[in-house]
Amino acid sequence: MSATALLLALATPLPPVTVELCYNYGCARQAVVRFTGSVLDTVGTLFDEVDDAASERLAVALATGMLARAATAEAPVGADLGGNGYAESDVEGRMDCIDHSTNTTRYLALMNDRGWLRFHDTGPRVLRMNYFVVAHWTATIRDRATGTAYAVDTWFRRNGYPAVVMPLAQWKQGAHPRD
Repeated sequence: MSATALLLALATPLPPVTVELCYNYGCARQAVVRFTGSVLDTVGTLFDEVDDAASERLAVALATGMLARAATAEAPVGADLGGNGYAESDVEGRMDCIDHSTNTTRYLALMNDRGWLRFHDTGPRVLRMNYFVVAHWTATIRDRATGTAYAVDTWFRRNGYPAVVMPLAQWKQGAHPRD
């Protein structure tokens, strides 16, 4: 391959990827969102300097927020305020933890498919129950070296903000980002 062909190949943005997202509480509505090659290139740069599991978790938190923000171009999810609240009860694009955990799991699958995750495996969505009344779902990742599972929770914050990433055991005990 000539130097020119190599440079052109390296400069060519990644092909677009589509991801089905859900919103309006309980995945009542779905939208197929197309992430362009330039969005994927930008998100992918977050993983360029990752050299350990801790820095990869930070990249995952930031990448999840960037993908969620980019999704607002094709789905009304930008209206989501974080948490579940009266202020957004009739807002098109609102998301509960079911929507967030489903979408985040799909973002994590995209990251894994792109080869960006080198220190973690994507995990299943996980449910916590506090006092058998309050149910809350999250996406998860698992550290390949230690086996430690982490919650990757975007529900706590406004759509497009970095995910909260914390040990799953801590999250299951009811931890919040303010703790």
